[in-house]
Amino acid sequence: MDLPLTPDELAARLHMDDPFDAGRGELEVESLDVHETDFALALLVVHVHPLHGSHRWRVLLPIDESDLDSEISAEAFTATVRANLREWWDLKDIDEEHAAMGSRLD
Repeated sequence: MDLPLTPDELAARLHMDDPFDAGRGELEVESLDVHETDFALALLVVHVHPLHGSHRWRVLLPIDESDLDSEISAEAFTATVRANLREWWDLKDIDEEHAAMGSRLD
């Protein structure tokens, strides 16, 4: 699977941009790997809450083949991954499909 940028570059772009607004706290991507057999990105995500500390999550985000078109820019791909991660975060507690995509590590 050929991404428009390396996993390290994508993780850095997701981390360097303003942290995700995760309600109360921040959501940051600590690392990212490609799972070619699952056609997905595996992310190590840290939720930092001002009162409750931090928690690590492992998230497996599916990738649509259309997102890997050679015409897709690195910026557009990064925006898509960010939107998918935000969607997972918002729905993980209320939707079984999204809940199954991630697991809390601590």
